[in-house]
Amino acid sequence: MRPFWLMRLLSRSMYEGGYLTPRLYVPRQLWYQRGVKYVAIDTKYQACINLVQHLQKIRNTKVENCSEVYEVLRGLENEMEAIQNMLSKKLKFIDEIIELGAVVSLDKKINMSLLWKYGYDRLSRSMDKFTNKKGEKVGDVSGYIDILITLFNQAQFFVEWINYIEAKGKANPNELQYAHIHNQLGRISYFFGRVICTFVLRDFEMLLDRYLYKLKQNIFF
Repeated sequence: MRPFWLMRLLSRSMYEGGYLTPRLYVPRQLWYQRGVKYVAIDTKYQACINLVQHLQKIRNTKVENCSEVYEVLRGLENEMEAIQNMLSKKLKFIDEIIELGAVVSLDKKINMSLLWKYGYDRLSRSMDKFTNKKGEKVGDVSGYIDILITLFNQAQFFVEWINYIEAKGKANPNELQYAHIHNQLGRISYFFGRVICTFVLRDFEMLLDRYLYKLKQNIFF
């Protein structure tokens, strides 16, 4: 559950300032610097919008209803896969996911002839809603940071779900439904850590360098 813990820290620092580590305090104004040129900000903003909208649809699902939870998480995983592929086109440090058949996952270096053989055309059609429509554009930097805060806060219900499913799985080790859902939640947690938190921390590194440079300029000049 480390990604959700990190998202709580990031959200607090964005909203009112807070510690990311015991020795690193991040003031709110660091996130809201003017004149910052973000990499692929519109794509990242659109990804966050899509996730927030999907989380709002599923967050009130009763975690006790395993069959319903399994279905809504499967839909979310499909959404996350499409979002990751959308981001991978703009951010080189994010891998593209390509599903071949039911279980095979390869990176973007795959031979294109194999891609067609295993149904690239079908996969492309499934991505239409992300690649063919005009995405929303963020009006200013504050809009991007605000949607990150919303996303990080909205995602926290997964902590309760993970705790519940883990407890049920331990109490009922022969019930495979809990193992399946636990695996789904693990993949969702990994997505938030590997994709969302990764690009936000990249933004943070850039903002921190800029903030310290401006601070130095104000002190010595």
